[in-house]
Amino acid sequence: MGRLKYPELRSMYKLERKIGEGGFAKVRLATHLLTGERVAIKIMEKAVLGKDLSRVLSEVEALKSLTHQHITQVYEVINSEDYIFIIMEYCSGGELFDYIVNNKRLSEAEARSFFRQILSAVAFLHTNGYAHRDLKPENILLDNDHNLKLIDFGLCAKPVGGITTCLDTACGSLNYAAPELLLGVKYLGSKADVWSLGVLLYALLCGALPFDDSGTVPGELQKKIIMGSYNEPEYLSALSRQILGAMLQKDPRYRPTTVDLLNHKWVTMECFDPVTYASIYKHHEKDDQVLKVLADYYDLSLEEAWIRLSSWAYDYFTASYLLLLNKKRRGQLGSLNCVRTPIRLRARLRMAHSLPPRAQTPRVLRAGENDIENCSTPLSPSHHSYSQMVENLQDSQTNTDDDVLRLKNSRKRGHDADSDGFASPVPTPVSKRRRTSNINSENRTPTSGTSSPGKFLHSVERKFSRMKNILTPRRKAGADSPAVLHVKDMHDVSVTSSDDPKQVLDDLTSALSSCSILCKSRGFTIRGKVFVDDASKVAEKKKANCKLMFELQVCLIKRGGQNVVGIKRKRLKGDTFYYKKICEQILQLTVK
Repeated sequence: MGRLKYPELRSMYKLERKIGEGGFAKVRLATHLLTGERVAIKIMEKAVLGKDLSRVLSEVEALKSLTHQHITQVYEVINSEDYIFIIMEYCSGGELFDYIVNNKRLSEAEARSFFRQILSAVAFLHTNGYAHRDLKPENILLDNDHNLKLIDFGLCAKPVGGITTCLDTACGSLNYAAPELLLGVKYLGSKADVWSLGVLLYALLCGALPFDDSGTVPGELQKKIIMGSYNEPEYLSALSRQILGAMLQKDPRYRPTTVDLLNHKWVTMECFDPVTYASIYKHHEKDDQVLKVLADYYDLSLEEAWIRLSSWAYDYFTASYLLLLNKKRRGQLGSLNCVRTPIRLRARLRMAHSLPPRAQTPRVLRAGENDIENCSTPLSPSHHSYSQMVENLQDSQTNTDDDVLRLKNSRKRGHDADSDGFASPVPTPVSKRRRTSNINSENRTPTSGTSSPGKFLHSVERKFSRMKNILTPRRKAGADSPAVLHVKDMHDVSVTSSDDPKQVLDDLTSALSSCSILCKSRGFTIRGKVFVDDASKVAEKKKANCKLMFELQVCLIKRGGQNVVGIKRKRLKGDTFYYKKICEQILQLTVK
């Protein structure tokens, strides 16, 4: 389905499930076919973006210029007529917010470990002249190794005069916004980020926000933020209260900088070392070993490959190099996936890269060299049948437009509509598997432009089967029975004490109804919606503003050779910590 809707990704990426959705973008999990690596593709439709197009472009430029272990990496950017695709690093651990929801609140030691990583990324941004301006748990992801990655640079700013230059555009999320943004005065982006870091640390330690709209009085949240008043739970240590008070200082002049926070006692406690914000990776690093793997695949020299790469166009070539570099860092560097990547893609990429094919010069056999490996084939320029084929073709050519058209059509592989079509003078590439399968390649005869009946019927049958799969919608797994999860790190799944999935489904439906939450069930999946207006007014439901939309899926989890019932949570859109409260109310039947 994805291949038909997004032809720009065809033959380069295999699209999989949707893993995220925002106001103007959706994120799909995909596989980079050449390297076999998992990536996340952010898909944005230009018609929907409108004025936000400049925001997307600023995000792309920022990600291209930043390389840090705690900042998500961009691999490729595809700017088509209708869509913008940003291919990025995939973080399998999900949002930090989901981790907080699952653990209610973190211990001081775990919160410190996470905060050090976030602080490292933000300090790196500030030293490079950037202010993020949208720091919150939803914009921080966890990778497979439990490391944090900062994402979403759509609101970042890089003032021309440097990080000490004042900004005047109020942006970001209200719960994390600094008082000066609400007052409408000029502000320093770095100081506003420090305030957001304070709100984020409070959320890690307390499992709640210091400033929320729990009251019913309009404008109460803004007053709380401007006054800088929040509750300090008794379980917070003295140093925790001290660092929170410093960051949540309503006067930005008295807030610490990120450099000051690197050496704070609370930050260095149990670690004994200040936070290092420098990147452990070199920006636009040149690695000859990785470059050689890529050069061999495209039949280029190291110099040609580096010339192509050094422009850093963030195309498929760049993405392949960066993904291979990541595999080497994990100790998994190997050959490229030639089987899953069609030869026609290699030819198309070569043409897109504007690189001339390497000249093929006949080799002179050395003494003792095996001449079987160097024997000429019917597709080799040194073979007599090839020379005869070219001569016949040149004799039959004319200067008429019809002959030119026939020449173009003859270069297409597969079945020819014209029965008098002739073979192309360009040697057809042969895959490595086919080349090594038969050593006696000299006994082959030149292939014509017309496919054999067997191959033609097989092609028609394959295309018909593919079309049947497209036209016949497949039933989703878990419609009649709960889905079985095999993942190890289930950051958004709660395990229940029940062994009956249907009973858990009924309990969830009842719990949602008791909270006056509008819900719809499909199989073992429930989608709930919370509206700002009274959801009981059926006639006004479509006009009401949706405050929160989420999804709960009853599933089975394989544990110790037997299945246990779990509930997989997913916030689709809306207020995050309100979603956390809803989950805590509804999932009372779950146990850890």
